[in-house]
Amino acid sequence: MVFNLGYWEILLVVAVVIIFFSGPSRVSGIIKSIGKGVREYRQITGEIKETFSLDNFFNDGTPKK
Repeated sequence: MVFNLGYWEILLVVAVVIIFFSGPSRVSGIIKSIGKGVREYRQITGEIKETFSLDNFFNDGTPKK
């Protein structure tokens, strides 16, 4: 890693820099945006996993009961 820092240390430094440059009033908006992005990413990856699951390849496409 850079300067022998771990992932958590780099994440902490980035968080402090964001708070310093954007101000504490905008941090909540930034966190909400990041949360929405993570939620959309998880939803899309879940849909992709469901689409390409092995059950879909071996079934006729009808859901199991």
